[in-house]
Amino acid sequence: MKKLPILLLILYLLNFLDYGITLLNRGNFEEANPLTRPIIDNTLALTLLKLVLVPLCVYVLWRYKDKPIVKIASVVLCLVYLYAVTLGVLIYASN
Repeated sequence: MKKLPILLLILYLLNFLDYGITLLNRGNFEEANPLTRPIIDNTLALTLLKLVLVPLCVYVLWRYKDKPIVKIASVVLCLVYLYAVTLGVLIYASN
């Protein structure tokens, strides 16, 4: 099996951090993600989305990792997740 590119490993880590911070911050912020907003209070659905669906999507990125659009998308997704995790940490620290 081929090695997972570093950007995809970072995506996995940032997604896991985002999941944990989302659980810690529920009720202290308004969810910006339109896919997550309706299920923010449903722990099971949130867990399935964040810890099953997102990793499956990262797997799809891995399968097509040599395509230029996937490389660009991976960088953009890392930046978005980094922003989300940073905001989550700031919200948690301020409460």
